[in-house]
Amino acid sequence: MIRIIDGLGRSDKHPGFDLSTASAFEGKGADWYRVKAYDLGNGQMEATASRGMVWEEQQWDLSVIQDYLVAKERHLLETEEERALRHAAKAAQGARKRVRHLSDSWCCRTA
Repeated sequence: MIRIIDGLGRSDKHPGFDLSTASAFEGKGADWYRVKAYDLGNGQMEATASRGMVWEEQQWDLSVIQDYLVAKERHLLETEEERALRHAAKAAQGARKRVRHLSDSWCCRTA
């Protein structure tokens, strides 16, 4: 996972993000886990565990960071369009199936 932050620790999605002070970091799963326990009352407990992350700064110059951000935005837009098309196709398939089932049940009824 790559994370881009500016000199003040703001992510590239933050409105005040300053590209001129940006750095790239790569996150990798650590060998340790963070465990949290919650008392839910009535003698019940809930525990969650999440793997830790280790962030290593990458030696990217600003042009590489800018190219990465442009490619990331392009990928998100393409993925949204593909997702919308896939959902529309799935909805159309479900509608056809529903019509088929309704027409089968209607035409096969006995009086």
